[in-house]
Amino acid sequence: MTQPLLAEDSESASDIDLLKHLHEWERKNYWDAVNVFSKAMTFYLAIAAAVLGYLLTRDLPPPFPRDIAWAGLIISVAFLVALVTGVIGVLRQLDRLRQLDVAVTGALQRVQVGPGMHADWRQVVVVMATCSTVLIFVIMIGLALILLGRGH
Repeated sequence: MTQPLLAEDSESASDIDLLKHLHEWERKNYWDAVNVFSKAMTFYLAIAAAVLGYLLTRDLPPPFPRDIAWAGLIISVAFLVALVTGVIGVLRQLDRLRQLDVAVTGALQRVQVGPGMHADWRQVVVVMATCSTVLIFVIMIGLALILLGRGH
C-alpha cells in the first residue's frame, strides 16, 4: 500500500512546487538510469558476442578456449543477475514517477494521468530485458559448448 505524496488538505503553492521539483528530478533520474542500463546491455552484448565469435573461429591452444569460456560464463551469470536487478529497479522507479505524475496533475487540477504512457514505458523495459536475456542465454550456450569441446 503506497502512501499519498500530498496530504489531502495541504495543497498549497509550496507543496505543488515541491511536487513539480520531485517530479522533474525523478523523471531525469529515470531517463539517466535507463540510458546507463541500455549502454551496459549494449556493451556486454557486443563484447561477449565478439569474444564468443573469436573463440569459435580461431584455432587456439587447448587451455585458452576453456579458460576464456569459464570467465565468460561467470561474467554472463553476474551480468544476468545485474540485468534482473536493474529491471526491477527501473520498474520501481517508473512506478514512483507515475505516482508523482498523478500527484502533480491532481494538485494542479488537470486531467488525471492515465496508465497508458507508463504502461508503454513498462512494456519497452520488459521487452528490452527479455531480448537481452535471450541473447545472454545464447552466448552462455555457445560458451558452454566450447567447454564441452563441441565449439569447433
